[in-house]
Amino acid sequence: MTELRRFSDFKSGDFVTFVKTFEKGDFEGFTSLSGDRNPLHWDDTYAAESEIGKTIVPLHMTMAPLSMIAGMIFPGDPSLYLGHEVRSITPVFYGDELRYSAKIKSVNPALRMLIIRVIVSRGTDVVLDANMRVQSRLNEWPAPAETIGQAGKPKRALVTGASGEIGKAMALALVKRGWNLLLQDRGTASKRETLQQAIEPLLAEGQSVHYVGADLQRPEDLASLCKTVTDFDDIALVLHVASPPTDASIEDLVQVNYTALKHLSTAGMPAMLARQEGAIVSLNSIATERVIPGWSDYSAAKAMAAQYVSSVHKTYHGVGINGLTILAGLVATAYSEQYRGDMPAMLPQELAETVLRRALDNQAGGAIVVEWNAERSGLIGFHEPAAINRSPEARQVATAGASVADPSASSSPNLGTDLSFRIGEIVRLRLGLSDQNHLVGGGLGATPGWDSLRHIEIVLDLEETLGIRFGSGDMEKMSTFSDLLTISASRVSEAKNGRGA
Repeated sequence: MTELRRFSDFKSGDFVTFVKTFEKGDFEGFTSLSGDRNPLHWDDTYAAESEIGKTIVPLHMTMAPLSMIAGMIFPGDPSLYLGHEVRSITPVFYGDELRYSAKIKSVNPALRMLIIRVIVSRGTDVVLDANMRVQSRLNEWPAPAETIGQAGKPKRALVTGASGEIGKAMALALVKRGWNLLLQDRGTASKRETLQQAIEPLLAEGQSVHYVGADLQRPEDLASLCKTVTDFDDIALVLHVASPPTDASIEDLVQVNYTALKHLSTAGMPAMLARQEGAIVSLNSIATERVIPGWSDYSAAKAMAAQYVSSVHKTYHGVGINGLTILAGLVATAYSEQYRGDMPAMLPQELAETVLRRALDNQAGGAIVVEWNAERSGLIGFHEPAAINRSPEARQVATAGASVADPSASSSPNLGTDLSFRIGEIVRLRLGLSDQNHLVGGGLGATPGWDSLRHIEIVLDLEETLGIRFGSGDMEKMSTFSDLLTISASRVSEAKNGRGA
């Protein structure tokens, strides 16, 4: 019996990844089809005198595998390639190893249409970003004999300092969520045995936990751990908990808090780009924001880490990878006992749940202060909660759904703006707009590029990203950006309370 592939088999989040390299000889075939004989693509002498310095692969050669993605993978045989938007970010050179990641962003069953995002990366650099619209002519068809591309692996989290009290709480919380783990510690047998005994009853079938003993103060140990991260090629979360004591030397503090974080994030970034999803999370300290006598070196090293994570977020959040710094207050651990005295403190498991809720569920970036009785969001260097209002529209709906983004933290005054900021990012990404383009007062037919097709795509993006469903009558009510915010907030509220649209 012939195995069938059905359009209904495709779902948002499906992705494949494959590697391709273009050589100078490939240009002859390309030029015979395209007629493009620009010397920048083939004449080394000419290219050497250009601002780029050497020959580059034509953009449409780099784009060519998009046709294969539609015709052979998503959906395959019955594909109709309807269109795309492509952004070339940096030149591609002959011999570069390029990694293509194609991920289904939304599915429209009524039209049998797939919206697919393709990210082409070279190491940790994104060289091309494309959105494709592909329709299937059929509901079902014979499945291909071979699978092209590598299907996405299950997610794995790297947790450093995993044998400590906070690291252990993070590891256990991740296991409960079904994550595979790569756990770094110093290899102390008794602590690792205690951690493994706590983890084992929580493991589901197929879940895996791998330990690496490494002293992050030693460059050779860090290099070995980075190689392990690269070899696994499935990291979707780097959770950096490890840190020397507050009275350690400035060299050790910088090595562990900053250098190790940067190298491990770089090692895990290609896998995150392939998945078009991931998070770099630094467990920082409220000491970064407050002056604590005797902690200046510790605070300085943590501040370096925070600035690095901020740069990660700015560079990669547009392709689904967030950088988040957790400025933690007092945590009830044996180590902190000497500092906290009778002051109230969070339990390690309480901090862990907050971190994962923010990083994974809310997909937050920037910085978050987490104390035993409050949370607030902002940017590094913030002192007022409203500092996160980085766009005009984020201030427009300060109360529209103020309790929907995170009901368990309703004391935070900026939750509605968190939601509106996310919606603004989704709209800007779909329309290709910069942060300088105001969305307030705009909408369908009023904002550049916001036509009826983009409107449908925006609605599908919102449903996928926010985990909501709009009702049949919502579309005609959402012609302006303001209406989009209000109705989205309402649907998020309904979803949180267990009601559908």
